[in-house]
Amino acid sequence: MSILFNIKYNLRMVKLTFNVPLDAIKAAGSIGLSLKIARKRRSMTQMEVAMRIGVSREVVINAEAGKPVSSHTLLSMLWLYGLLRQAIDSVADDKDVIGMSMEKSKLPIRVRKKVNNNDF
Repeated sequence: MSILFNIKYNLRMVKLTFNVPLDAIKAAGSIGLSLKIARKRRSMTQMEVAMRIGVSREVVINAEAGKPVSSHTLLSMLWLYGLLRQAIDSVADDKDVIGMSMEKSKLPIRVRKKVNNNDF
């Protein structure tokens, strides 16, 4: 069961509203904490990370807090920490068991041979 939360951000007087599933909010917090631990294990400051991936320190702080940041920022941080390959592998198409099962259920049971109707 997924519960949607209405999150509002006021960015330069523009009100954006996102409906975010509770599981996604929890995952963002967990990923943020993992990014923070990875940074600290590498003895890097938030400012060093920001400078190396070309964002502001506030963006790094937001990513580590599980707040919305661009996917490019998250991928850049994973790359910087040497964790990008693990992230790519975790979402590889051969790991999508649910998707593969759904795809398999849609396949026809019997495939018929195509008849060539080019009679002249």
